[in-house]
Amino acid sequence: MFDAVLRPSLIVSRSPLIFDGSLGLAGCKEYFENLRRLIVLLFDYANTLKPIADLTPSEKISIIHNCVSQFALLVVAYHTVRNTELVSSTILLPSGHYFHREKPVIIIEQCEDKQIILLESRIEIVKKNILDVVLSPMRRLGFTEIEMVALKAIIALDP
Repeated sequence: MFDAVLRPSLIVSRSPLIFDGSLGLAGCKEYFENLRRLIVLLFDYANTLKPIADLTPSEKISIIHNCVSQFALLVVAYHTVRNTELVSSTILLPSGHYFHREKPVIIIEQCEDKQIILLESRIEIVKKNILDVVLSPMRRLGFTEIEMVALKAIIALDP
């Protein structure tokens, strides 16, 4: 993990952040790839944001561990609001993929495994909450880039 602080590209290679949904619906594989890319983005951010950049690798890891989920959600939510219409049922991912409110992440049409069915129902609840509890208020408030920068810093500096 200490190596990842110094070289975040060890987690996954840096790729352009393309929040446009042009590559289609995301599945589990794309979800994990996007999550790794957002973690690299957070490592890069922590390595450039003063005073975090001056901390030891173990202190940076502790900060990153405590704010990774909030940071990833904020980045995805901001770019989704910025790049979609007023009312949208999509959550844009940094790879160019997206999640849709009504389309499953896991294909379970002929699946009888109760754990997979339960997992998909939990995923549906999380997608609904992101769309209704996070994205809708951000749209109403007219979230600006300056507010985004400030919130990212607050999340990182006060996890």
